[in-house]
Amino acid sequence: MTANHEAPEPSLPPRRGPRSLLRHRHAVPVIPVVVTFVITLAGITGPSYWLDEAATVSMLRRSMPDFMRTIDHIDLVHATYYLLMRPWAKVFGHGELALRLPSAVAMALAAGVVALVGRRCASPSVGLAAGLAFGASVSISRYGQDARPFAMLTLAVVLASYLFVRMVTARRVWVWTIAYALSLIAVCLFNLFGLMVVLAHGVTLLWLHRTGGTPFRTLVRWLVTAGATGLVLLPFAVKANGQSDQVVIKPPEPAVQIWNLFGFLAGHREMIVLVAVIAGIGVAAPVARTVSRPAAPERTAGPTLAMLAAPWLVIPPALLLVANVFEPIFRPRYVLFALPALSLLLGAGLVWLAQRGRPLLAGAVAALAVLSLPAHLEVREQAERGDDLRLQADILREHARPGDAVLYISPTLRWRAEAYPDAFKGLRDVLLDETPQQAANFVGVTTHRSGEVRRRLLEGDRVWVMRDRTLDKFPPRDLRWRLRMLDSTGPYTTVGRWSFAGGSMTLMVRRPAPPAVTPPGDGRTPRPKKTPKP
Repeated sequence: MTANHEAPEPSLPPRRGPRSLLRHRHAVPVIPVVVTFVITLAGITGPSYWLDEAATVSMLRRSMPDFMRTIDHIDLVHATYYLLMRPWAKVFGHGELALRLPSAVAMALAAGVVALVGRRCASPSVGLAAGLAFGASVSISRYGQDARPFAMLTLAVVLASYLFVRMVTARRVWVWTIAYALSLIAVCLFNLFGLMVVLAHGVTLLWLHRTGGTPFRTLVRWLVTAGATGLVLLPFAVKANGQSDQVVIKPPEPAVQIWNLFGFLAGHREMIVLVAVIAGIGVAAPVARTVSRPAAPERTAGPTLAMLAAPWLVIPPALLLVANVFEPIFRPRYVLFALPALSLLLGAGLVWLAQRGRPLLAGAVAALAVLSLPAHLEVREQAERGDDLRLQADILREHARPGDAVLYISPTLRWRAEAYPDAFKGLRDVLLDETPQQAANFVGVTTHRSGEVRRRLLEGDRVWVMRDRTLDKFPPRDLRWRLRMLDSTGPYTTVGRWSFAGGSMTLMVRRPAPPAVTPPGDGRTPRPKKTPKP
């Protein structure tokens, strides 16, 4: 049995290179940080902004009064992320690299903390392998290149888990307890779903207590800390939960959801079996299951890697899938913060393979790399996010003219236009009554004054008709009225039609009425003159 605050290496074959590197205390966290940042930075500007990132751009461009009015109605759950990003955007702008870079930094830091957790719960080699497995994950790259709060939530959860382990094992109990409570507040402020990790920590602590690894007073201290933090966060949670209508979706079948979740965690569906095998080895590996004992009387035993990682990996997705039965809110990205737990198990599995010889480890790493490379390339394609709003903007920049009318068939299209607002500058939204900023939402307010809409359409002869991919499944209630407004100001000729990921748009030009032909004289056809007879 070994102490978990500085667990020594398992009996590995003597190899100077890696072993000498692992003797440097800072190498274990620093190497995953650098590798993760390089991987995430590669191709970060390749994908177009998508619908959710358009919300980020929209919120960051609003004045502070408009911003505060908006989060009072919607998106309070992401308010902390927006507040952190606002000064960043003022300095570095609203481009894809600028707004996605903080997520890449957060993922890189999370990789370093994953390595620290692996080192503390198992060994330096497990910590290094886990940090690298985390950084090489396709899903981590995907959301490390996303101008949304999921990377920062992942960092907060990993940090909370590290502080949880320190709270259980450290000598200065209350220092780490306060730090743990503060980390839980950060988790909640980035996303309420992240608090599911607290239940995972509770299961870990009960598991450890049943093995005799921690006294009952540690359980009580954790319970008091979690409960007090929950009371502090309760007003925020209640307010944010009241805005949950914005995330309701139409879910697929449960079996499809579970399969999608497995593919998300593994990085790609073709990797599910291989990742499951290596992670299963990691769960059973001695280095992940050794119950650590205190190195000094004032320290208590900490959880093993399996004790920490297994509940962390299983409980949040399971809870969200169960909740999805009553309210359709599940998306795999909502449990991205469980992926570090899988990385810890993969790290333990890879170290076990290394103990059995370099060929086994090399084969496993090569198989993971070969299977994940196509997925890595895919998530960096322009249209990968399902909304190629960049292509839409490029088409408008090339073909639109100032004063052209825009008719949004679905209200969410106005939301999508926020991603690249310069492309829509000078165009007239004929259905607009209040802008999203004025309405404190993302879609604005649509006017239903038919006469006003016809007048706006008749002010010019060119109309851009915008459609999106959700039109067939979620048509607006006033769809027929919108189309009738267009027909009533025609006839139109279609002069261009473009399709792109997420929607399509059509440029229509009104045909001029045929000129009236007036015959000469009184309008009657003249009779031919008679020729007089000689």
